[in-house]
Amino acid sequence: MRIRKLKKEARHSLKKNYWSKVFVAFIITFDINIFFSIFSGEAIFPLLKLREFDFETIKNVELQTLHTLIFEHHFSDKTELLISFVVILFEIFVLSVFKVGGTRYFIKSQTCTPKVSELLFAFNGKNKAFKNIIAVELLKSIKILLWSMVFIVPGVIKAFDYVAVHYVLALCPHLKPKKALKVSKAMMKGNRIRFILMELSFIGWDIVEFLSFGILKHFYITPYKLITHDEFFTEIKNKGVKKGIKEFNVFK
Repeated sequence: MRIRKLKKEARHSLKKNYWSKVFVAFIITFDINIFFSIFSGEAIFPLLKLREFDFETIKNVELQTLHTLIFEHHFSDKTELLISFVVILFEIFVLSVFKVGGTRYFIKSQTCTPKVSELLFAFNGKNKAFKNIIAVELLKSIKILLWSMVFIVPGVIKAFDYVAVHYVLALCPHLKPKKALKVSKAMMKGNRIRFILMELSFIGWDIVEFLSFGILKHFYITPYKLITHDEFFTEIKNKGVKKGIKEFNVFK
């Protein structure tokens, strides 16, 4: 299926249970850095001072990502180091679990009307998926970090290899860490360039997001992107199962 058609399917899907999908998308893309910036009065308040409002201010509102904090900055004090440590723990032990739950929600929304509670499925003691998701996330992060230390390009390639891991875990939450990463890698084999092209096709929407001061990001653009991603992975999964590819047997 062409990228244009995948995006069309995503737009159509977004119209159904719109507010639920916006909420789920907001939760699984939550940036904890915002909390720290609001707490310190550095993120929102500059926008309220109209006299100081300029494009430089807008740039400063865009918070530094975890990777920027780690690789581009030497921590000036213990507070920054502590915040970065909290961010790492939050992303691995909380956000990654919600991402799998959110992906599960979006996958189910392709064929039915799921409950928002799918976000919390891994926290259900009965399925015991929580520990496994954390183990997969830790292994994924370590592998990407180690490959990045060798050279940037291998790290980037590994990041693309594992980009489908949340999708894999959403369908098969009990897969062992190595197996989950192996399946994600198999899904992305021959599809990395197509995934990059899909991401580049959203550049126009990224510009719209900037012009709307980030408002449309949460109310349209982010859920639109996430649904498109899951449509993309579902297409790959269905083709792999149909062809009888060994790694795709976990989806049967």
